[in-house]
This record gives sequence, C-alpha cells and structure tokens, in this order.
Amino acid sequence: MPRENSDCNNGNPRNWVSLVPYGLNEQHPNAYKDIVDTLWENKDQLRYAWRILNNGCCDGCSLGTSGMHDWTMKGIHLCALRLKLLRLNTMPAMDWRLLQDVNALR
Repeated sequence: MPRENSDCNNGNPRNWVSLVPYGLNEQHPNAYKDIVDTLWENKDQLRYAWRILNNGCCDGCSLGTSGMHDWTMKGIHLCALRLKLLRLNTMPAMDWRLLQDVNALR
C-alpha cells in the first residue's frame, strides 16, 4: 500500500477526480499546474492579471463568461486556454522605437 502524503493526500484514491489523466472530459479538471505556471508567468503584473480574470471575458472563447463566472455551467470558468492567453494581456508595452528602422525589420 503506498504511503500517503500527509499534506495533500495525493496518493489517496478518494481524493482523485477520476482515473482519467489530468481530469480530461471532466467538468472541473484539476488544472493546478496551469494555475501555478500562470502565476509565475504573470508575477510582474499579478494585480492586473487578477483584474482581468475577475472582470474580463475568456480570451479563449470570448463567450459565456463574466469574470470568473460561467453562464453555461455552474462554478468558475478558469480553463487552461484562458490561463495561457492571460500573458498577452499583462505583458509590458513594446518599445515603439524598435519599429523606427524599417530595414532592421526586414
């Protein structure tokens, strides 16, 4: 019998969403790794990222959400695609001086 982790009990089958890897085809899969990766990627703009997630629409589908609430299913709308596209909204502005030299762009 595998030893259980006392902090999160990951080895305990009672805590698994399903036997399907990564919760595929489940209504609310465990996307904890995506959430942590998104936090790390947006660490320079966390407040702004939170505002986008809390008040904006899903950049993946652009339909059916108002903040983190979904109009089509109960619960929170925080899909992996939305998390991956968040950096496009929080990245710093481009240095416009890079566009001055057309020859460098060719």
